[in-house]
Amino acid sequence: MMRPLIALALFGLLGTPSYAAAAAGEAPVSRFALVVGANDGGADRVRLRYATVDAENFAQVMGTYGGIPPEQMLLVLDPDRSGVDAAFAELHRRLGDAPGRTELVVFYSGHADEKGLLLGGERLGYAELRQHISAVPADVRIAIVDACASGALIRSKGGTRKPPFLVDQSSRVTGHAYLASASADEAAQESDRLQASFFSHALLTGLRGAADVSTDGVVTLNEAYQFAFRETLARTEGTRLGAQHASYDMQLVGSGDVVLTDLRQTGAGLLLTDDLAGRVFVRDADNRLIAELQKPAGQPVKLGLAPGSYRMRLETTDGRSLTGAVALLDGQTTRVDGQGLTVSALEETVARGGPDADARPSRFERVVAALVDEDPPAGADRRAVGVSLVPGVASDGGGKHREVSLNVIAGRSRSVGSVELGAVANFIDEDVGGVQLAGVVNAVGGNVDGVQLAGVVNVAGGSVDGVQLSGVVGTTGKVRGVQLAGVTAVADDVRGWQQSAVVSVADEVDGVQLGLINVAGEVDGVQLGLINVADEVDGLSIALIPWIRNGRRHVELYATELTLMNVGGRLGGGGFHTLIAGGYQPADDRYTATVGFGAEIVGELWSMDIDLLVTGAVTDQTLQDPQGIASLRALLGAQFYEHLGVFGGVSWNVAAGPRRFDPGFEPMVQLTPDWTLHVDMWPGFIAGVRF
Repeated sequence: MMRPLIALALFGLLGTPSYAAAAAGEAPVSRFALVVGANDGGADRVRLRYATVDAENFAQVMGTYGGIPPEQMLLVLDPDRSGVDAAFAELHRRLGDAPGRTELVVFYSGHADEKGLLLGGERLGYAELRQHISAVPADVRIAIVDACASGALIRSKGGTRKPPFLVDQSSRVTGHAYLASASADEAAQESDRLQASFFSHALLTGLRGAADVSTDGVVTLNEAYQFAFRETLARTEGTRLGAQHASYDMQLVGSGDVVLTDLRQTGAGLLLTDDLAGRVFVRDADNRLIAELQKPAGQPVKLGLAPGSYRMRLETTDGRSLTGAVALLDGQTTRVDGQGLTVSALEETVARGGPDADARPSRFERVVAALVDEDPPAGADRRAVGVSLVPGVASDGGGKHREVSLNVIAGRSRSVGSVELGAVANFIDEDVGGVQLAGVVNAVGGNVDGVQLAGVVNVAGGSVDGVQLSGVVGTTGKVRGVQLAGVTAVADDVRGWQQSAVVSVADEVDGVQLGLINVAGEVDGVQLGLINVADEVDGLSIALIPWIRNGRRHVELYATELTLMNVGGRLGGGGFHTLIAGGYQPADDRYTATVGFGAEIVGELWSMDIDLLVTGAVTDQTLQDPQGIASLRALLGAQFYEHLGVFGGVSWNVAAGPRRFDPGFEPMVQLTPDWTLHVDMWPGFIAGVRF
């Protein structure tokens, strides 16, 4: 897979606030960040899989170890050009209010060409990007661009591959530096196994502490670059696209070192003792690969990690695999030596749940564990075509990376690049890059970047960037494309389109969720259904019954010009609500039933509502011929107590039918377009109490 080149532009000193203040004796530095991830580079570009993941991981590492608090971090995912322009405008506003010395870090991961960044088919030129960054009122500016062809940005400044630069810690450094993950004539790569680019993954591992060869508790630019250079070269030498050589152009003035992260204040530490040697993999409780490094013998390495449970695997130089569980406590450093690891006969599999998977076994793991008791062979390579009868009985032994996989009954592969067909079931450990079709079950441990179609159940442990179509149940981690299910659709995070005929379920909805019944945690996009249930709505939830935990749930007693006795319910949140009410007018023995919806602006002590209602009215005279009324209503409300408020407003009402409507007074407007239709219109009022 082609992976973007990476360029770092550093304008001035990069140091954590605590480090800079200590070095200069000044007030602490305020550091801000704009982090942008964009998988979509336009219709003529292959959609990236991990650009947004790189952005999220960078934001997490810099927030934890780089001295950037949440209120000074802007994370923007899959924006268009106007979204990036707006983010820079927001930076202007925030930095303009910040006192003292300020620093800015800008990170972009996505598509680009030799002229600039590509944002969903739009281009932001490199010159414009530099103008954006230079215009922000910061004392120090750092730009990191992880994008295809960003080597052109380096080349335009005369950048070449050079030996590592050397500076000391005696004073402050000013100037700028540009770094790229590959030279101008090399392809950079991203890894399905890492769910990141090789260079970004190595850089972030180094920033967590693996690059701290001086063991002083801080990671400098020099240390991080050298670590990322060696790791990227080592991991790409054997790939199909060939080795990557990181390059840079630096213009630094003065003496001193450039500090990227400070690990001395981390919540917990993992210390790999000097007797360990080999390839080290560290995974968290969700089985996400947090760090990967080549551990040299005779040198301890300390990693800064969040408190929690981890699993470590060491591939020794003599071919053994050693594993062990590690519990990291807040404020403590846990040592791991050779005595704390045990020999493991099986290679640890790679979780494809993405950076924000649930803290539980993935859906793929639960399905496959019940149906297939088999581990893929270590060192499985890629095959053009593989044919399986059942898992384990295959032309290529099974468990391979295949371009085309044909399963007579069922089969299992490491990954599929083009097409997989199965009469009953298909099982894939990693990703689907094309079409996966099964009569009953499809299960994928990683991402679906094509089409996944099953007669009964589809499972994707990572994300659906293409289309998942299930006859009964579809389930995945993230939906960035389209998820359709005949009965139930389940996802952790919906940023695309989720739809089912009965029930749609998601933890977060940033896109569109449709179903007869919709259930979500946080809704920043759109919910549309008969019944919507959500914890919090900052977007739009449209349903006959929207049950929002942080929304409105009112019982109302009120009077109108038409009926003096009314009781109703108002449900909603996020700017939308529905109403159901019934009324009675003793003077005319009139009964009414009302349904409607409206828009709302709600404050702590007041509210404003615009409602559109339809009312059916019957009396003894119109029992066999009920009359209909449409109403537009504007209300103002005041909440005096937590569970008691008052409201009132005005309305405009229209009744149309085969006979004149008698509201109990003379309508303001009476029209008769023809002898079969009578239209009566009048203004009205409403006043009541709300519980």
